[in-house]
Amino acid sequence: MESPLVSLELSQAALLRILRPLLAEAIARHIGRLPPAAEVARWPADLSLGAEGLGLGLDGLIDAAAAASRLFHLHERSVQGHLVLHPRLGDWARIVGDALGRGVSAFSFAAPGGAGWPVLAPRPLRRLLDEADGWAHALRDRQRVVLAVPAHEAEGCLFGVLVPRALGLPVIDRRGSLAGDLLRDLKPGDLLVANPSILQALATTAHRLPADVLALSAAVAEQTAAALEALGLSELVETTPRFEPARRAA
Repeated sequence: MESPLVSLELSQAALLRILRPLLAEAIARHIGRLPPAAEVARWPADLSLGAEGLGLGLDGLIDAAAAASRLFHLHERSVQGHLVLHPRLGDWARIVGDALGRGVSAFSFAAPGGAGWPVLAPRPLRRLLDEADGWAHALRDRQRVVLAVPAHEAEGCLFGVLVPRALGLPVIDRRGSLAGDLLRDLKPGDLLVANPSILQALATTAHRLPADVLALSAAVAEQTAAALEALGLSELVETTPRFEPARRAA
């Protein structure tokens, strides 16, 4: 049974949050190195994707457009070619946003596959939005989202784009930040969206965490969880691949 088309309105800021790391991976495929995440997070909307900006040639633009099409199911709106013809970051956000507003059936995220090769895992958009609403209810006391993972991946999109959209929360993009810088950015009421390696670095760097900070991540080592609790973390919420919560009260 095919998933229904669902209309989704996203702000330019949210769309750029997803597109920047997706484009960074396209660049890495063509030049052999990934641009620094902290630099990618600051790419402006008027940035050219071509020779005068990010340096993508026609092959690179086609590859990046294909990656965006796979993620957002743009083939359902026949707009992939428009991306190649308008190689500017803000234009890509506009084109993708228009397509989502008219409705797509799913987002497809890369997931681990056999022999270490990634595979695409489609998530029906209606189900993804329902998940976001459920998490928004559980996280309704949060004041900000501090995002430390890429928003074009499944957890980053859910917790760094869709949940903040449902709650009307500001998102602070801190991908690539050193643990000490990340610590200085945290405030009471924050939701820190991280991964186990980021939380491990934070646990070994911090002397004390601000009060009322909730961290969300895939499962972390018991030692890391205990260290974060000792540093004053309000709560650690671990997610399974299906984003079901496993809460550790601190």
